[in-house]
Amino acid sequence: MYLEFGDIKIPCGMVTAFSYTLKARLGERYDGKVFTCGFEAPEVSMRVFISPANCALFGLSFQNAVSGFLGMDISRKTTPKTIKIGDFVPCRGFLFAPTSINFSTNSEAQEFEFDLVLSPVKNALSSETNRASAGKNQLLPRVELVYNEKSLVLCDEISFTELTETTDGCFLSVLIGDDSRLAAFETWAGKMSDGGGLITIETSEKRKYYCTTADLLDGVFSLSGSIYPPAAFVPVTKTYINTDIGDILRDIAGMFGFRANVQVSGLVQYFLLDGTPIEAIANLQNSAGFLVSATAGEIAFVPIPDGDSFNFVTLTAIPLDDEKAERFGGCRWTDGTHEYIYKDGEGPLLVCKSCFCANIDKFAKQRARLENYRNRMFKADLPIDLRVVAHSPVSVQTRSELRSGLVEYFLKDYIGNAMELHINTLGDL
Repeated sequence: MYLEFGDIKIPCGMVTAFSYTLKARLGERYDGKVFTCGFEAPEVSMRVFISPANCALFGLSFQNAVSGFLGMDISRKTTPKTIKIGDFVPCRGFLFAPTSINFSTNSEAQEFEFDLVLSPVKNALSSETNRASAGKNQLLPRVELVYNEKSLVLCDEISFTELTETTDGCFLSVLIGDDSRLAAFETWAGKMSDGGGLITIETSEKRKYYCTTADLLDGVFSLSGSIYPPAAFVPVTKTYINTDIGDILRDIAGMFGFRANVQVSGLVQYFLLDGTPIEAIANLQNSAGFLVSATAGEIAFVPIPDGDSFNFVTLTAIPLDDEKAERFGGCRWTDGTHEYIYKDGEGPLLVCKSCFCANIDKFAKQRARLENYRNRMFKADLPIDLRVVAHSPVSVQTRSELRSGLVEYFLKDYIGNAMELHINTLGDL
């Protein structure tokens, strides 16, 4: 039976001691309270006895065996490996690299005893693999965590296992293989999850997200962020009577501290805000028909643009999953008392129920146009293009045609150098 460490195979008869430890550690929170940090990553210690006699017994070269241990790289930059004893894996889920080696020798008998320490490490080669997979000449974004004016930069040495951005949020997870950093990351997980933490991701521009979850489990530090602050998801009750829709949108944006760029208008006789500000914005968008685009700190409400004003970014799809929905031919607008029908083509009518009963003609046309926009959709998977943001006008070259539209939703995967686009055609595009 052998103790295997990557390509190294040591006969168990030469291993005189083997142990691994896994113990809880204490840390101190940013507010001064002491807390448990969970468990340290395990550390493995072993002692190997080498002599001409036991090397001959196991068919090994004494000189090669001694030279192999004396020349072992303990820089923590070697490729991490799994430890196995026969078919038994003592530390599942961990990869190890040598971090310390000492020896004693009996020169007369030509006997060596090597004491070897193996530690799970955050290996630089893993980061290089991640970065290589992100595409030629393309580096991962600079990621920074911020809390109370203190910051932590997740730098090149960190091994990202996930790093994605969507239209309204982000997700990331990193492997913390070096147990010397575990307590520091545990502290940051506590800070970020307590609220008020920010995640910034920087490529050609710097984008800010409000941290919504943060967790450190089994050596993996995971976070998620939203473009909107927590106040945007706190329920509110408010009534608007005879108010311009632009003023309503400005007021709602102010509830969670965002500046509002409002380019839509129209009198609303009655609107009840009974829910979160984000839900209210979605309800108004579905009723009146306009586009919403947000960055941290600012939100824009703009009419659906005219197709003639687009400057398209041309992309090549690989491959295309084409999903077209039936186009609505118009809408039937009703508030329970009044009814208005707007029809602009063949197809079923969309039934719109709302408390709006002023400027119904304008709103109904916008709603019909918006629904046409949303229901002429196709999806494309492409390499990452940093020019693509929400509502970007794009032309996608598929296998057989060139199709154009606006990006309504995207997901950018920086580890896999891929993005998923949900593209809606508009009008006669």
